Amino acid sequence: GSFIQDFTGAPGYILSIVFSPDGLYAYSAGGGNTIKKWDMQTGLSVLDITGHGWTVNAMAITPDNRYLVSVSNDQTIRQWHTVNGTELRSWTISGYYSTLVTVTSDSMFAFVFTEDYRLRQLNLMNGAVNRTIQMCCAAQGAYSMVLSLDSRYLFIGGIDHKIRKW
Repeated sequence: GSFIQDFTGAPGYILSIVFSPDGLYAYSAGGGNTIKKWDMQTGLSVLDITGHGWTVNAMAITPDNRYLVSVSNDQTIRQWHTVNGTELRSWTISGYYSTLVTVTSDSMFAFVFTEDYRLRQLNLMNGAVNRTIQMCCAAQGAYSMVLSLDSRYLFIGGIDHKIRKW
């Protein structure tokens, strides 16, 4: 394909881009601590979402297009309302930053992977941490994480040239 358009104005380098399920918006984040919401038709930034104190490593948007979940080096996980960027809740993982996030197909839960090799299941409806799983050495060097479309399986890939199914 050929180049179509630049989206300019990001406050820092980009580590994560996610699209809204309806395809109308994209969200970008990274080194500038700010999440930007972009209009896909105009290429213009329509909303700055602020609250993280350090690099935003990854984001996920719920399939119902209601929530955006972001993880950061500031040791927080934050849940945002996609329409206006209001922070709905945050979780703090003391001493560790979060690197990966994915959400379930029913928009009820987020799974977050942190640098202490733990996977946390967060309830996006009530804020509870439903469970924490120690992933041990099998997940060290994880750089990618996704749930299957039916949310039954979690796949983690990393520096060891393997994709692991949980």
